[in-house]
Amino acid sequence: MNHGTRTLAPAGVREQTRRYLEEHIDQLFRDDEDIVAAGLIDSMFMVQLVGFAEGEFGIEVDTGELNLTHFCSVDAITAFVLGKATTLTED
Repeated sequence: MNHGTRTLAPAGVREQTRRYLEEHIDQLFRDDEDIVAAGLIDSMFMVQLVGFAEGEFGIEVDTGELNLTHFCSVDAITAFVLGKATTLTED
């Protein structure tokens, strides 16, 4: 799923990710907080989170990238998405 030269702003990715998580998590959390370790999300929600990232930001998460470290916090998701978007623009 290559969207050419799609450019994503870090603040926009962070804001959209935080908004999505806040809609599904009923507890306050920091952007750097490990929401998996804190028990705020489960493995079923992790699948939804991957789908959100792919659909919202136009990235493709490969099987080898299905790793908790990429989706454990707002900061981690933002960094992962921006890294993927950079890869897309270099294709």
